[in-house]
Amino acid sequence: MVVQAARQPAAWPYQLGSIPQRAGSFQTRGEVAQLREAAMRREAGCLVLSGAGGVGKTQLAADYARAVQGAGSVDVLLWVPAGGRASVVASYAQAATELLARDWDDAEQAAEAFLAWLEPKSEAAQQASCRWLVVLDGVEDPAEVEGLVPAESRWGRTLITSRRRDAALVHGRKHVPVGLYSEEESRAYLAAALDSHGRSDDQEELAALAGDLGHLPLALAQAVAYIVDDGIDCADYRRLLADRATRLEELAPDQLPDGQTAAVHAAWSLSIDRADQLRPHGLARPMLHMASLLDPNGIPQDVLTSDVACAYLAGPGGKRTVSHRDASRVLRVLHRLCLIDHDRDTARREVRIHELIQRAVRDELSVGTSQVAAVAAGAALLTSWPDTAHATALGMVLRSNAAAFAAHAHAIDDMGFAVFRVVLRAASSFGQAGHLSTAIDLFQRLAEAARPKDHELALNTWYQLAHYRGEAGEVAEAIAILQEMLPRVRRVLGPEHRGVLAAGHELARWQAQADNHSDALKVSKEILAAAVDAHGPDSPDTITLQLNLALRQGDAGDLPSAVATLEDLVPRAIRAYGPESTTALMIQGYVARFQADAGDMKSARRTFRDLAAEEQLLMGSDDVNVLHARHELAFSRGATGDIKGALRDYDRLLADRTRVLGPDHPDTLLTQYNLLTYQLEVVQAMESAAARLTRSMNARGSDRRQASSALHEVMYLRDMVNHDAESVIASVNNVVEHANTVLGSDHPLVRRFRSLQEEAASVDLKHQAAISTGSTEMTLSATAARDPKTFLVEIEDKIRRDAERIYGPSIHVVRNFSEEDIANLFKKNG
Repeated sequence: MVVQAARQPAAWPYQLGSIPQRAGSFQTRGEVAQLREAAMRREAGCLVLSGAGGVGKTQLAADYARAVQGAGSVDVLLWVPAGGRASVVASYAQAATELLARDWDDAEQAAEAFLAWLEPKSEAAQQASCRWLVVLDGVEDPAEVEGLVPAESRWGRTLITSRRRDAALVHGRKHVPVGLYSEEESRAYLAAALDSHGRSDDQEELAALAGDLGHLPLALAQAVAYIVDDGIDCADYRRLLADRATRLEELAPDQLPDGQTAAVHAAWSLSIDRADQLRPHGLARPMLHMASLLDPNGIPQDVLTSDVACAYLAGPGGKRTVSHRDASRVLRVLHRLCLIDHDRDTARREVRIHELIQRAVRDELSVGTSQVAAVAAGAALLTSWPDTAHATALGMVLRSNAAAFAAHAHAIDDMGFAVFRVVLRAASSFGQAGHLSTAIDLFQRLAEAARPKDHELALNTWYQLAHYRGEAGEVAEAIAILQEMLPRVRRVLGPEHRGVLAAGHELARWQAQADNHSDALKVSKEILAAAVDAHGPDSPDTITLQLNLALRQGDAGDLPSAVATLEDLVPRAIRAYGPESTTALMIQGYVARFQADAGDMKSARRTFRDLAAEEQLLMGSDDVNVLHARHELAFSRGATGDIKGALRDYDRLLADRTRVLGPDHPDTLLTQYNLLTYQLEVVQAMESAAARLTRSMNARGSDRRQASSALHEVMYLRDMVNHDAESVIASVNNVVEHANTVLGSDHPLVRRFRSLQEEAASVDLKHQAAISTGSTEMTLSATAARDPKTFLVEIEDKIRRDAERIYGPSIHVVRNFSEEDIANLFKKNG
């Protein structure tokens, strides 16, 4: 029943509910400008601000409300706490009572009357319509405000803030996702907030703290309060935050700043509880348990929806059945509640989660629950890891997840064998991808954990640690590890086991690298004899070890023995692998290389002619073994004197290795090194030929006749390298800088690059000297090496002038003449 009240309606401007106070050091971020622009344009309709807890949605809404109010463009403003339907209805009922000057027996009826009053009026009543803004702050469930969102009106606007982004909430409305602060906004906030308390800190420390807190506004504000209250600095707070024994709740200030109602550790608890209540029921929390142990920047969906993950979600004993679809649906639930970002548009449909949400989830886990979640997350990661992933973008993502997993599973011994295997797989993948320092760190950690154990997996860890230490240039350390390990491997696995043969081969390899050739040959012969006894002369293991013996013989300078060993091996390799296998082709390439090293160029070239057709069969394959074989063939081609062929092969191989392995892989960088080495060699030869040509052009008699061959050599070399001296030198400098960043200054390949850089600098000095002297001969020489096309034009002009002087101005000289034309002209002119 409606009873007419004996009072006047509330006067305009009218406000119900308090707009939250402006937070200290409020940042004018991108969303602020977007909302203020909407206010200035008097956009009608409904705006939805959605985002995770702590990103500042309420502050943005309050800034918008104050902007509208300050501009005098609103007559009625309601700020409504919208955590549940009852609070929204109560606010609407109070507004109806005051604005319509009526008392209501039923709050729902009053709310309906208020919404009707806000609806668009007829044309005749437009002048009397009021301008209104309704802010529904903190909508927790779209169903709770069903029917309570005002209808669109040209006179009014609705603004909703929510941790939800369900279709039912955002469809048909202007959706403004609210994210984290940018790096600059985070740093500016920390600086301003600390300054307001008379405190300051180093800019780098501010930036580092902002990164540690993931640029979350709530976390930044509470960190400042804690720092000020405890009288510490940013570095101290960062140390506390990095301590895994410190729980997030211990870093909350005693008094929360800016009217905040929840500490960081509790900011998402309500959302997690609600997610667990949504279908499929009870799976959100265990899904977050797994996700909290992986990489916050991107977890492949296939990991979190794998068979292992589904079994974990099903709970102890598998009391319920959880399908892949159920697992996918729970990811969407967590996405809708802004607890994760689930990008369904990428190939891997990656899941991203804020680091502090992960930390808060881990803090609530008991030791037992944590261990079960860790085993599940690790096994899910391992079963979703393809064997060939190290050279792909997926490999990078999986390695990042494994590294994050290893950081959280910090007690590998206590976490069990399954976790050990995950970290071992990650370490191997880092090594295969060329991230040597990371691989070494992980292998060292695993090896120390496995030190007392003599099972095969533990021994393999030591073997791989030695391998990657040697690859990183720590040859003495690699030898020491292998010498200590080899007796253990023989005792545990037996003298003929493949692990023993591999360890012996690795030891011989690094001994040769350290110029200890006698020990390297001794070990190589011992393990080859063991392989022949155990597996026969034609087994793959035996063939590999005989190839390695030949390489050790070559390292020691015994080239005839190396060639003989390889020639004996070729027919057996063809029988074992087939005539078109990469192994057989690679062995024949080594034959050609050692023949050339021994001075038998005729045999070397003949061997390579036989290989040319078969080599084409390797093109087009992305297999890493094929790429390695192509590298060895290119190297051997250059060793036999076919520089043009080597340049062509390395150029093609560089493109393929960059595409397959990535620009940072050591194999890719080694290919660049070899390519640049030959290019620089050709540039130097071109400079020398250009100098001979200029001397010939300025001389008489027989030197004139030599000019033709010198010019031909310049043209040939120019076509071969397809670069001028400056670009080659610049490439060397750029690649050296890149290799140093990727591999580290002590890597042996980086040291080789530096030697190449010194050689390039020497070439560049000669060019600069030639230009600065102004000498005709030296300037022409420098021009020839730097810019052959311009130089050839100058030479052609000189030939034309000489011809006109001797034969008269009517002589016809073709500018793009052939080598034969030049030779004939020089002969006549001589």
